[in-house]
Amino acid sequence: MLNKLIFLTFLVVKCTTLNISPEYLSREFDLMAETLSSTDSIKTLKFLQKKNPGDFVFPVSFGTSKASISIDRKATIQLGVLKKLSHNIGTTKLNGKIPKKFCPFEQVQCPTGSRYRSIDGSCNNLDQTWFGMANSPYRRMLPPDYDDNFDSPRTKAANGGSLPNPRTIAINVHEPNFTTSSTNNLFLFFGQALDHDVTSIASALNINGFPISCTCDSKNPICFNIPVPEEDFSNRDQKCFNFPRSAASIASFDCELGHREQLNTVTHFIDLSYLYGSDIQNALSTRAFVRGFLLAVRIPGVKHEFLPFRRNPFCHRMGPTDRCFVTGDARSESNSFLTAIHTVFLRQHNLIAIKLSKVNPKWNDEQLFQETRKIMISINQHIIYNQWIPVLIGREIYEKYQLEPFSNAFFMGYDKTQDPGLFNEMATAVLRFGHTLIKHQMHKAHTNYSLFEKSTTDQFLFASPKYFKDGIETQENYMRGLIAEDCYIPSPAVNPVLNHNLFEGFVGGGTHRFSLPALNIQRGRDHGLPSYNKYRSICGLKKAEFFDQFTNIKPEFLRRIRKVYNHPDDVDLWVGAVSEIPVKGGIIGETFACIFAEQFKRLKIGDRFYYENGQDPSIGFKFEQLKEIKKFSIERLICNTVNIDKVQKNAFFVPHNIFNPLKSCDNISDMDLEKWKEF
Repeated sequence: MLNKLIFLTFLVVKCTTLNISPEYLSREFDLMAETLSSTDSIKTLKFLQKKNPGDFVFPVSFGTSKASISIDRKATIQLGVLKKLSHNIGTTKLNGKIPKKFCPFEQVQCPTGSRYRSIDGSCNNLDQTWFGMANSPYRRMLPPDYDDNFDSPRTKAANGGSLPNPRTIAINVHEPNFTTSSTNNLFLFFGQALDHDVTSIASALNINGFPISCTCDSKNPICFNIPVPEEDFSNRDQKCFNFPRSAASIASFDCELGHREQLNTVTHFIDLSYLYGSDIQNALSTRAFVRGFLLAVRIPGVKHEFLPFRRNPFCHRMGPTDRCFVTGDARSESNSFLTAIHTVFLRQHNLIAIKLSKVNPKWNDEQLFQETRKIMISINQHIIYNQWIPVLIGREIYEKYQLEPFSNAFFMGYDKTQDPGLFNEMATAVLRFGHTLIKHQMHKAHTNYSLFEKSTTDQFLFASPKYFKDGIETQENYMRGLIAEDCYIPSPAVNPVLNHNLFEGFVGGGTHRFSLPALNIQRGRDHGLPSYNKYRSICGLKKAEFFDQFTNIKPEFLRRIRKVYNHPDDVDLWVGAVSEIPVKGGIIGETFACIFAEQFKRLKIGDRFYYENGQDPSIGFKFEQLKEIKKFSIERLICNTVNIDKVQKNAFFVPHNIFNPLKSCDNISDMDLEKWKEF
């Protein structure tokens, strides 16, 4: 076959790596694009036009954008060329540059002298303008482990056979445990909001922009369905869980030939994109264009505002008069408690905007909005780095990675060579730790924090119409419930609704319900995440040769893991890591804590607009303003935006008369926005 490729200019490196000439690649890319175009109409008719109501419910479909469709197509062409060449030449180690017209990452032209973050994350880094931008590829801690080295999902076990069925793992490893912890649901759902701030995995769509219908008998290569195993008695009425793969991306910004990567459709930065959006069109739809305000519903005689309404294709359980909410992220609809988090941040934005307009009456709407957004992002970053992260990973790792904000100084460690991009491991595994903390029943709370009116998990999923219809005070009750009620202890256990009946009642087609642990496992394999054992090695833990060497996993959980896996190298990252004993003073185990800490270190030093950064006075805060930002806390946020007059000392833990007593909101410090007065 090599004689047919005689015009290749190649250099053999280590006997297997070939450099492919630009001329040859240009020809092959054109041919592949033509081939895909000629078969698109057939594929569309054969695979993609059957409308399955469940396709729109599938969580990852929320992450799709117009840009991701274009990038996915170009990446699919690249992967097609790689498959063809690797088959013809006999190696997957190919060096070369993707032709310019098939490279989606062009240098962004940055406005000069901008004092504020862009909405889409571009130009945060003035040299590498794509760093952290929406609709850009995830980064990785470890190279992917695809079956064919560049595209096919990880399915092979260490013994040469197949990895266990994800649903079999979900049944045997992730059965429920109803033990609660001292952390509360606010900690959990604040974490979900943070997750949505920094990651949204793009889903593969058809050429018309609709979700791909992965019926159980589909031959579409995008479909990576999970067969229902014999032992799954709760799913005898379905043959599979439909599972479309994530959209593909070219892995590198310089468009070198490479493996299949996945796309993040939101900015990689901690910038409240779930409130403000990650694209201009969405961002504009959230604004009132008056005094810097975000759109909100104001009801006469009611102290606080509410999220504005819209009709939304992702709004479920809707009747003809039901409405959903305008937010920066469609996933605000996913559960009532997350909707409450969105609501308090909306309220806080408008509270700051109205105060700034009084401090600086000559400021116009745009200046008020941009400065308010800057302050909001900063107080959110401060809460995350100062209060939320140490609860998650414990003080020892927190201090080791130097994540603690300075008490009385600027941070001068911004590094423009640091790529802050989100690890694929974070999006696909680490930030899904919270799935194990969700209780099967949650409550609302009165103003005195006494719990009432339980909701089961299935009742608060996609329940935004109910969230508003039940009355204005209901929204306050949900928020107080978050503050007052504990969540589950960290473990591999997942509550029964999430494990066995996810989305049941409002999906259709061949899949009647999903299993969240099974989806997490399959998503990791789809993305080619290496095994849990490999991540242990880079996080300072011993690589296990035998299961007994997983000494940081409780024996009861290790027994479950051994029941379904044949070798330590087979264990999926999410399964192994959520089974670990939590680190001292933290919620997650050592492997997840290691990945998380490294990521948030990069998000700190690689973000030019990080709130403590004092290197560039033209974009940072004055020192007296930064001190005001650091007075703010999660407790102050609650006092400002929820109908309460008391909150516990640490609002990420349940109230306790001795260890976490309630204190008056009058005694909790707030920012003095007079420090923003222009003279």
